[in-house]
Amino acid sequence: MTKYQIVKTDGRHAANERFQYYVQMQYSVNYAERLRSFLELRDYCVQIWGNSCERDYYIKAANAPGVDWLNKHWCWHTADGIWRLYFATESDINWFNLKWQ
Repeated sequence: MTKYQIVKTDGRHAANERFQYYVQMQYSVNYAERLRSFLELRDYCVQIWGNSCERDYYIKAANAPGVDWLNKHWCWHTADGIWRLYFATESDINWFNLKWQ
């Protein structure tokens, strides 16, 4: 089973205005297993909600005029050894949890 922690975002988080929750992958000494688990979770999100993009790109694009094509449900973040999936609403995180809890 994939191990992760659900965290509610607040003002300390860069994506707080658009995403209420994120899933933080638990660290493991086995990098390959951690990567496989993250990609499995990310692929599931693509299957359920469609493609998205990295959080930092999402934030930049979301602030550009006329951008209405971004995925409204989720994005991911993989910088500096932090692997997270961000979810916009409680409904989104609950749907994710139905599969992975």
